[in-house]
Amino acid sequence: MMRRYGNHSARRASDCGSGSMAGVVLILCIALSLTVLVAVGNGLICMNRARNTADAAALAAASAWNRGRSEPCLEAARIVASNGAQLLRCDMDDEDAWVDVAVRTMVAFIPPIEGRSRAGPEMCGAAFIEPALSGHDLAVQAHVPAFTLGEATSGWGLLVW
Repeated sequence: MMRRYGNHSARRASDCGSGSMAGVVLILCIALSLTVLVAVGNGLICMNRARNTADAAALAAASAWNRGRSEPCLEAARIVASNGAQLLRCDMDDEDAWVDVAVRTMVAFIPPIEGRSRAGPEMCGAAFIEPALSGHDLAVQAHVPAFTLGEATSGWGLLVW
């Protein structure tokens, strides 16, 4: 026999408020999912900023070295600072510039994301001028070094992209 509490039966009285708890749990799950999504999104944005900043700084340093400047890493530091990053390393190895940068994330539990790049001249052939006969005309083909971006790597904590 069921006891009655007002207009509800005993079974209904025990279910009272369970919908509210399910709603609270659902809202907490959605909030946690959005927090993780925002953290991962910010990490990916910062990873791209670190990679692009390292590329630009390495190209600036290699270009400054090629123009005969004595301190090419000052140019790299200017590029890095203007992009809101931190210069970790800038080395010149022969004519190649090696640059490491770090970009801080907006998420407290994600460490700064690092980007690494190398830039320098890459020979497209021998550095000489060679005559080439084309019908009756004499054409001159010049083989000159071209700047290329060698490596671009970025790391994020234990994940390496």
